[in-house]
Amino acid sequence: MNMFGKNLKSIRIAKHLTQDEMCKVLNMSQSAYNKYENEKTIPPADLIKKVSREFHISTDELLREVKDDEIDLKDDSMDHQNLTDDRKDMCIIPKEFLNSILEQQQLLFVLLKDILGKIK
Repeated sequence: MNMFGKNLKSIRIAKHLTQDEMCKVLNMSQSAYNKYENEKTIPPADLIKKVSREFHISTDELLREVKDDEIDLKDDSMDHQNLTDDRKDMCIIPKEFLNSILEQQQLLFVLLKDILGKIK
């Protein structure tokens, strides 16, 4: 299920922005924006990153199912010191997960290199 649209709308409402204002922030047409917010189109990775940067929200939060009041719209001054323990865990888990994936990718690369070396 594409949760990006629902979360995009939640961000817009929480920031008291109109769809037109969101279009200007994200530099896109109204029709394109409507397709994302109404979950008619799956967003490309560059749009997900742009929304994440513009509104200081993790890509994980943009893509997962959350309640409207769970989206954490941080201001620029907020740091991890101000997060509750459960929010700190949310910041740590994705980083650990990504590190794990990178390690697995490196191992696969070594194995593939070894296999290809034996084939030649």
